[in-house]
Amino acid sequence: MVLSAGWGGDAGRNVMGSGRAIRALGRRKETSLTDALAPTTPTTPLAPAATSTGTAISAATIQAVQHVERAIKERHETDRSLINWWLYLLVVNPITFGIYGIFLYFKRIGRINGFIARKQRYYSGVVDYTQRHAEERGRAADVQSELNELQVAAAEAFSSRLKPVRPWFSFLLTLVTLGIWGFVLLYRLNRIWNDLQVFESEFDERLSKAWLKLGLTKYPLTFEINRSQQRSYGLNLLLSFVTFGIWSLVWDYRLHTDPNTLYSRFHEVEDTVLQTMRTA
Repeated sequence: MVLSAGWGGDAGRNVMGSGRAIRALGRRKETSLTDALAPTTPTTPLAPAATSTGTAISAATIQAVQHVERAIKERHETDRSLINWWLYLLVVNPITFGIYGIFLYFKRIGRINGFIARKQRYYSGVVDYTQRHAEERGRAADVQSELNELQVAAAEAFSSRLKPVRPWFSFLLTLVTLGIWGFVLLYRLNRIWNDLQVFESEFDERLSKAWLKLGLTKYPLTFEINRSQQRSYGLNLLLSFVTFGIWSLVWDYRLHTDPNTLYSRFHEVEDTVLQTMRTA
């Protein structure tokens, strides 16, 4: 009897406990279902970035700034000095029996082409940014003539005097013409860095007109051209013949080291432009 009564009490308690558990589970399911059916609070969309004046910046404008940033960062790969000229002339080239001279020829042209491609992307990004900045403020018509001039000038320059040099084509054509094409190539190499400076100066002048109208800057952008690199091709060629090739070494040294003295000039303007774009 005692065993039977004890078992019955335990069984009753178990049944009651099970009932409470079932009711609790039912309440949890009901709560979960209610939560699931309840309307969710809408997520507040992110507001577009704004300038210091409170004007919203579109995603396209931000992309234009990033385009310019990438072009500027590329200068760590393109705007580099090559081998020391004296080391090349007195040590490396004689040891390799002139083979390194051929290798250096391709390196020099590669440096020119890399710089031209980088600057072309930079100019395109700056014009794109200016266009979008003007449109966002309803001032596109005010600077349309300056932007058209920039686009036309860039298209003409990079399709003619600033177009990339084809190294293999020039190398093979020089061999086929027994060196005659080499004089044509030398003419381009003699003036390419000066032409790049002239275009940079003209571009900055036109850009300054647009930016002054838009209030992006208070002072015009300036690029100082190194006039010492504006050399006469005919005079240098004549001096090379008259001195039995001695002057050609001086000429080659200048062509080899010209970019090293110019990079900082280009970088200074680029940094100013990018800083202005970031703080506009």
